[in-house]
Amino acid sequence: MLKTFLDELQAGKRDGSVVSAQTTGSLSVDDKEAWRQLRKELESVGITPALFTQHHIFIVDTLCKAIIEKDLAGDISLDQLNMPELAPQRSLTSNSNVEPASQLLLQLNQQRTSGEVPTKIDAPRSRKVNAIAKLLDRITNSRAPLLKPAKIGDAIFVKQLLETGKVNLNSKDIKYGRTPLSWAAENGHEAVVKLLLETGKADVDSKGKYGQTPLSWAARNRREAVVKLLLETGKVDVDSKDNKYGQTPLSWAAGNGHEAVVKLLLETGRADVDSKGRYGQTPLLWAARNRHEAVIKLLLETGKVDVDAKDNYYGGTPLLWAAENGHEAVVKLLLETSKVNVDSKDNIYGKTPLLWAAGNGHEAVVKLLLETGKVDVDAKDNYYGGTPLLWAAESGHEAVVKLLLETSKVNVDSKDNIYGKTPLLWAAGNGYEAVVKLLLETGKVDVNSKDNKNDLTSLSWAAGNGYEAVVKLLLKTGKVNVDSKHNKYRQTPLWWAARNGHEAVVKLLLETGKVDVDSKDSKYRQTPLWWAARNGHEAVVKLLLKTGKVDVDSKHKYGRTPLSWAAENGHEAVVKLLLETGKVDVDSKDNIYGKTPLWWAARNRHKAVVKLLQWSIQ
Repeated sequence: MLKTFLDELQAGKRDGSVVSAQTTGSLSVDDKEAWRQLRKELESVGITPALFTQHHIFIVDTLCKAIIEKDLAGDISLDQLNMPELAPQRSLTSNSNVEPASQLLLQLNQQRTSGEVPTKIDAPRSRKVNAIAKLLDRITNSRAPLLKPAKIGDAIFVKQLLETGKVNLNSKDIKYGRTPLSWAAENGHEAVVKLLLETGKADVDSKGKYGQTPLSWAARNRREAVVKLLLETGKVDVDSKDNKYGQTPLSWAAGNGHEAVVKLLLETGRADVDSKGRYGQTPLLWAARNRHEAVIKLLLETGKVDVDAKDNYYGGTPLLWAAENGHEAVVKLLLETSKVNVDSKDNIYGKTPLLWAAGNGHEAVVKLLLETGKVDVDAKDNYYGGTPLLWAAESGHEAVVKLLLETSKVNVDSKDNIYGKTPLLWAAGNGYEAVVKLLLETGKVDVNSKDNKNDLTSLSWAAGNGYEAVVKLLLKTGKVNVDSKHNKYRQTPLWWAARNGHEAVVKLLLETGKVDVDSKDSKYRQTPLWWAARNGHEAVVKLLLKTGKVDVDSKHKYGRTPLSWAAENGHEAVVKLLLETGKVDVDSKDNIYGKTPLWWAARNRHKAVVKLLQWSIQ
């Protein structure tokens, strides 16, 4: 399709079209209009707008190549074909990594320079077809030839372009609205920046789409030499803020830990050390959050920073952010100022630095905070109502729990507001043996305390989740109620352990000799054996049967026995154990469907179970 277009163009069949000499003069200088008209022209040969959008770079490259190879440039100077999208990747003397069309342009340019070809190419069809060269000149933004070489740091090419005196130093790209200086500054191309600044015409404070100046880009990306060059002009706005995040060059440099850049900016004496971004973050807050110790030190040495400034969204101070993220050295620096509120709470969860550090297991930070003697060791957050001890216990942070208990100022049985669980309940339920041990050793915890939401004790939680070591520790106290029941549904620790198949825990509970082996819940009247049989926990069934205290034919609310459920679910080994007791009613029928164990097994095609039951019946 593109070949058809070029063939028609070369044959002179497109007179009067958008690329003809007659209409080119009326083209809008607006690049978007040029694109629109070229798309319309190409559509006539089958290149749809969708195809054009998808392959526009290839199309333009091909057209540029045709201009040279087919001698279609007419009286267009090759200087006018310096297109940024197709510019050489390095200097004009290097051919590596150059696109085909650009390479051809480069070769012609070199030949022209050496006198091998005339500066302008005269062609019989120049008035008819040189319009395409002009059109492509507009489309490829040849009015801004500096952008690409400045962006990639091609100082030689930039110098040559500047020497023509015809380039616009402050031309901006369409997508980001950025100048050559902006791109060179971001990418740290010192030589290019120097060349542009030496013209005295470059806008040193030009802003792109997001409102960042060259200084902002350079500071953000640790381009120390470039920052120095820009500052030396004496014309840059040191405190210019971008329009996306509202951050100054100092804020960007501080947040990214660029110490040398921060030092340069502070030395100007014009940088606002407490400037706030869109969400109220100061340079110090960003540096503290991201653990940039050296930058923090520089900022604190100014004596002008608000050490306790809060951001607008989370309401976190530098100390809070550093404590949450475990930045020990930063916390130390901030505490040494003696100007921080050690118990400042954030706006979202109402947590103090100690609460955050304890919950995240940052032992060294917790130690530093406790050593101040000013923290509320038992402070509760506003949302969950958890104390530092509770948060540390929940996550199993043994060392932090130990530090907090050593203060003797914590309520070891404090409950959170959401679940009503104590530190022991959280630690036991999550299987943190070491933490459970520390809490029990205080001698102050209520081992039978129940949470408010599920009405379960620490033993029930540990038994239900299969934490054998924790169950052992709790039983060892001699204070736990091994048959503690849910107030409403009456499930016991044994009931939970049997249901979930925790053999070792079931064994420990049975060995106490204090459990009701046949205890039923109040909702469906299911026993530990009933659940173990239904779920196929062979070892647990065996342990329960061995006690000789279980009703093997116990029926639940709807008349189903352990054998009925084991048969339906195909648990052959369990069915065999139950049949071997000689106490099961093989023909027992449920109350709802009136079906026997054999019927259930046959329905689900459990052949081995069917065979066992048939043999037993016979």
